[in-house]
Amino acid sequence: MFDEDFSQKATVTGTGEAGATITITNAKGEIIGSGTADRPSGAFSIPVDAPNTGGRQSLTVTQQIGDDNGGSANVDAQYGAAVTITSPVDGAHHDGGQVTVGDAGLTGSVVKLYEGEQLLGQQTVENGSYSITTTNGLDDDRHELRVEQLGKGANTTTASVTLNADGKPTAPLSIDTPVDGSTVEPDSKRVVFSGTGESGARVQVKTQTASPRTIIDTYVGADGKWSQLGGDLNFDVNYVLESRAGKVASFALNSQQVSSWYRRSYIGMSRDILDVHTATARPSLVCFPPAQPPSRGLS
Repeated sequence: MFDEDFSQKATVTGTGEAGATITITNAKGEIIGSGTADRPSGAFSIPVDAPNTGGRQSLTVTQQIGDDNGGSANVDAQYGAAVTITSPVDGAHHDGGQVTVGDAGLTGSVVKLYEGEQLLGQQTVENGSYSITTTNGLDDDRHELRVEQLGKGANTTTASVTLNADGKPTAPLSIDTPVDGSTVEPDSKRVVFSGTGESGARVQVKTQTASPRTIIDTYVGADGKWSQLGGDLNFDVNYVLESRAGKVASFALNSQQVSSWYRRSYIGMSRDILDVHTATARPSLVCFPPAQPPSRGLS
């Protein structure tokens, strides 16, 4: 039934009524092969489609002689073990580097390891087992790996495993400066904003007004840090810190009249923080020192 060349389909051979139509079905009743019995010998040899699953398959061979049912016979096709993966386990965490995938398969078959359509390695199964180590390392992002085994009778079985199912951890977005209690010149209206976040993420600080104005627009560097000087800040206006994950936190530049000579302004980040995709920002407060009162001359 099976050729030594695993790429060849299994064949069902036998004899029947000369010229009869031979039909072969699987356990589901699906036709997987058909042909005509030879004249005058009645012999037939019919290739059948592989089930693409492992183990024993029950087949039914029937013959049709003209308009008459010529009877049927049952035959088993033993396709052998399907390929499986037990290492690494599905959903395993991977910090980066080469990965070894392995478990069981059909001795003599070739198992290939893929990510998408990229071939990562292959091995012939020996003594019912295989172990494939990727030629190159994989990073710590999400990876869906698949093994394919070409078994006898052109029977292809597959198994898959996912590494880092939740994807690469995203660094939270935060503001580190201005820091609590820091001061700036009262007339500059310019503040350096800086912090940390996911490398490559875009960071923006915008006014929360009818027509939002962007005062910070930059990207997190490869070192996970971002920084930019924000100019022409408006007091008594709400601002929002944003990243590619969306809104992260709101804060305001609030001014308070202390006296006729002193004016103190604050930049305060709301403690009611919206947490989006693990991005967080910590409360921050900057005090603008009071302007010095004008000197009075002698009178």
